[in-house]
Amino acid sequence: MKNAASAILFGCALLISSSAAANEIVIDFEGIAPDTRVDANASPLVISTSQGNVEIDAPDTNTAVNPLNIFDADCGGGDASNCTGNDPDLFAPQQGNVLIVQDETNASQPDDEDAAATFFFDFSHLACEEIEVLGFVSIDATGTSYSTDPSALPGMFTDANLGNLEDGYVGTFTGVIPLPYDIFQLRIDDSGAIDDIKINCIPENDSFLKFDPAAQSILAGQAGFNFHLQMGNPGGFPNAAWSDAELACDTQPLEDLGLVIDLPGINLGRFANVATDVGVDSELVLSGLAQPVINGQFFDVNIPADTSGLATGDYQLDCTLYVPGAAPYTATFDLNIRTQGNQSGGPVNQDTEAEIGFTQSSPVNSNASQWYDTLHVPVEYSNLMPNTIDGHEITCVLSTTGDAYITNAQAWGGFSTVSVSADGTTATFSGATTLQSFQNRNLQLVIDGLYQDTNTSVTCTIDWLDDGMMESDSATLAINN
Repeated sequence: MKNAASAILFGCALLISSSAAANEIVIDFEGIAPDTRVDANASPLVISTSQGNVEIDAPDTNTAVNPLNIFDADCGGGDASNCTGNDPDLFAPQQGNVLIVQDETNASQPDDEDAAATFFFDFSHLACEEIEVLGFVSIDATGTSYSTDPSALPGMFTDANLGNLEDGYVGTFTGVIPLPYDIFQLRIDDSGAIDDIKINCIPENDSFLKFDPAAQSILAGQAGFNFHLQMGNPGGFPNAAWSDAELACDTQPLEDLGLVIDLPGINLGRFANVATDVGVDSELVLSGLAQPVINGQFFDVNIPADTSGLATGDYQLDCTLYVPGAAPYTATFDLNIRTQGNQSGGPVNQDTEAEIGFTQSSPVNSNASQWYDTLHVPVEYSNLMPNTIDGHEITCVLSTTGDAYITNAQAWGGFSTVSVSADGTTATFSGATTLQSFQNRNLQLVIDGLYQDTNTSVTCTIDWLDDGMMESDSATLAINN
């Protein structure tokens, strides 16, 4: 079982390009002290950007003795003879800090392993509609290649045509490599280092809008519900145009079916005005921004509603953000009204006051085709009691015949403490805030290390701590690799 220690978080540079629809992010390692070792066998190297986190792993060298490490290619400002690990081949003063796989036969100082290495970049946490790799730097590698296929094995990569860079040569790749899966693999032959991985983060639109979450399943009869929207200017868009921006939500179809919007309770975010019955497709309109939304700024809008009048079934709410000079952008929220015990992913004990389950049907096929694979598992829980509940705790336990482990866990409201055990088998959500009557919330588990032909399952249990008479509830999700 892998040791799922906490990830180490570092920062990198963000360059706003001249294109109105593009953010260029350069991942370098200047903000990290040389000889900072990250055991990617336990947790990936995490680089923080303004668009989210980038995770870096080295799957084919993931052993306990080969951590990722930061090498000072400037060699302390001296000449090549001053390089650590007696390794003048990595002398490249113009690069500063570079990323290597540490040679543990010379473990006392930063020194690159004398073997091939594949660096695995996970860009799935970035707020980008599309991602393109624009360039990277390879140092002292006899060959450099890449792949956009998460399942590609060595020998299936594309040659970067940088030639033999052995004995301290530096090669720079420039081009445009679209990423169909938000995953990029960069491989160096023999030994060497990498640096300056440049990507183009293409936002969904110049004016950005989304529901968070974008879909939810709730119990029939639930009165209190919130439509939560996030919007903002991801970069490169004229700031002044935002003064006339409007958010229009087509609420009338849902209101005709029984939805009631709580107009006084709307959190307008930066908007000053709210109007209703504005046109056929814009029954709820927010306008009058107090100040422009400058590049990189985002804000939230919360629309409370009473959904108790809606019958069981599936519904949609469309909201559109209008910014002068930009194409309108529409976000859609999918709402499912269900009866008790009708949640997918696991049987629900209708005799209990608690419900927990997975929004994915069991079993899930992770499509793991090599040892390194990541699966995001959403979890939903509900209070089925007519009264407010204050004390509750959720524990999720992983069982596997392979090396899978829980690498991360997230809760969107509801808990003050979220932790993952050192061995990666258990995620615990505690320090709960109030859960209203018939309210439901969401969690997410991130499972790493899935491997083909192994079986994995995760069981989540909710315990109600403020009433010893209340029963717990559990659900299990099977993962077939």
